[in-house]
Amino acid sequence: MPPWGIGECANSRVYPAYSSEFLESNRFPISIILKENAMKARVTEDCVACGRCVDICPEVFEMGEDIAQVKVDEVPEEFEEATREAADECPVSAIVVER
Repeated sequence: MPPWGIGECANSRVYPAYSSEFLESNRFPISIILKENAMKARVTEDCVACGRCVDICPEVFEMGEDIAQVKVDEVPEEFEEATREAADECPVSAIVVER
C-alpha cells in the first residue's frame, strides 16, 4: 500500500477510479470491491459428512469425497444467515464462520 493511502495519489488528489461514486456508477457494488467485512466459512476435519449443512445452505456448502466443503471463497451476504444456521446445526461443530 502506498504511504499516502488507497485511492489517493502522492499529491493527495483522489483517483476517481477508487471513489464509491465511480464504482457504483459502473455497476461495481462496493461490498464486492471492498471485501474487508466479508464472511468466510470453513469446514474442519471433524466433519462427519452428515450433509446437514448442504441441506440448510447448498449455495455455500457441498459434499466432498469424505467431508463437506465450502464452495465459495466469501459467503454472499444473502446467504450469511443460512451459513450461520448451518454452523449452529452442525452436530460436531465442524463449521467455522469468520469475518
